[in-house]
Amino acid sequence: MKSKIGYAVLFFGVFLLSLLVMTPATYVASILEEEVDGLTLYGVEGTLWSGEMQALEIEGVVLENIEWSLSPLALLFGNAQLHMTSSSDGLQGDGVVEIGLLSHEITLYDTVVQLPVEKYAPQLGLADFDLTGELELNLKQLRYQQGVIYDLSGLLVWHQAGISGALALGVLQAEFTQQEGVLEAVLSDREGPVKLDGELSLQSSGHYQFKSRLGARDESDLGLKQTLRLIGRTIDENRVEVKMSGSVVLPKWLVLG
Repeated sequence: MKSKIGYAVLFFGVFLLSLLVMTPATYVASILEEEVDGLTLYGVEGTLWSGEMQALEIEGVVLENIEWSLSPLALLFGNAQLHMTSSSDGLQGDGVVEIGLLSHEITLYDTVVQLPVEKYAPQLGLADFDLTGELELNLKQLRYQQGVIYDLSGLLVWHQAGISGALALGVLQAEFTQQEGVLEAVLSDREGPVKLDGELSLQSSGHYQFKSRLGARDESDLGLKQTLRLIGRTIDENRVEVKMSGSVVLPKWLVLG
């Protein structure tokens, strides 16, 4: 009798897993479009196990040629865990997306996105700053539920950083965390002609506060020191301080919880 019960439980488990694995990708896509404001998915094909879509669009940002594959183990806990890749118009992405089939919570982690800042500045709310270079986002974690982002953390690296094509900053980075509706970042430099340290805070309203200290790595570079003095307040012979505050227009889906 016990063996029959065991076989029945095993069969039911395999049957349930099979149903989940064969869930049409269009069903999961409908959940995503319902949960994420402004998200539209095109050309979705396949199942939870593996599939592809022609494009994903949100707030003017379009990702094309998206593919995914499923982690079967996550299904035992009621989650669809997908490894996704994308390449489109200078943007490259690779990471893990986990979708709660019952909770509808979306979690991203171990995700890397690379993009040219000039091309995507309007979508990032940076159009007024005339920035150049390439951004590399290393997303440690992001939870998204009912239109709100929670537990956002990671590292943003700005390669070949520049302002207005006139000031080369080298490689800068921002290590960020988000709590209680505020995103806070610690800024520093990795290499390049400019030494930098600073802080940035951003609220869901779009209000930001920025403070940084910049200096020429080569103290004999008089031209760079003079340029830095034009953009900040001199605090000693080799450093200036820059303070800024104001508001930027954030995407509708960027609500910090």
